[in-house]
Amino acid sequence: MTITRKTRRVLSYLVIALAGIAVVSIAVLVLARGRFHDGVSRTQVSFSDKKCLDEKGRVMSNDDGRLQYRCIDRKALLALSGDPRTVRELAEAVVEFNGTDEAPEAVLSEFEERLTRSELSHRKSNKDGIPEENIVRALNNLAQKLNAPAYARTYSSEVGLLREDSRLEMPHFILPESRAMSPLEAAYLLHLLIYQKVFNETFLMTPEEHMALERSPTPIKTLIESNQLRTVSVHPRVREMLTVARKAGAMRIPDLMAMGQQLLDDLGIER
Repeated sequence: MTITRKTRRVLSYLVIALAGIAVVSIAVLVLARGRFHDGVSRTQVSFSDKKCLDEKGRVMSNDDGRLQYRCIDRKALLALSGDPRTVRELAEAVVEFNGTDEAPEAVLSEFEERLTRSELSHRKSNKDGIPEENIVRALNNLAQKLNAPAYARTYSSEVGLLREDSRLEMPHFILPESRAMSPLEAAYLLHLLIYQKVFNETFLMTPEEHMALERSPTPIKTLIESNQLRTVSVHPRVREMLTVARKAGAMRIPDLMAMGQQLLDDLGIER
């Protein structure tokens, strides 16, 4: 499948709405594979060269393809100080490592600023964070608006699985499951869950299908898809979800942007 520049731009705007955090989805990284090297875009390489530094001030390497996790977690550790500058840098990293080269700067700034304001307010006021149920509500409301199949809906166990898996990579960014999430953590996990709901067939099952699978003699482990590029066959349900995404991409840009803002509302991100 050939992905034209126009198609990439439509996908960029689409995922701005879907992810609600004004970033280009990992979907673009997968589909536009000719423009990337080792799973990292050129803009991300530029970002990492300048801003992904370890505790000794050295530029982090991406030899193992895990740069984004190390960089985000390092910035999350620094942001524990509550310094607004470090919180903004964390928000910037979360947005950057989802890809931004096809989205207008003004659009990115609008969503990133909303996330940053909410994160700063959360840390300053010590208010209760965002519960996992908000991710479930946000994604299911979106699935309903897009007339997605029943298996595209989510439930709390899927959110918990993603959170547990992500915490292994980013223990300073992803809080223990017993604690409510920060706005940035919730937005990151929502984006990751949306990716799974498009590209990972093990996340495209109804609760009843999951129960039946767990009762089977040889249950299949649910795998978390990363943004590392690889050649795979496309599952029929993944094809159907890509069709849903393309139909959404045909919407007017203002409508997509409004959908993205509503997604953040459902997530509990203050305006």
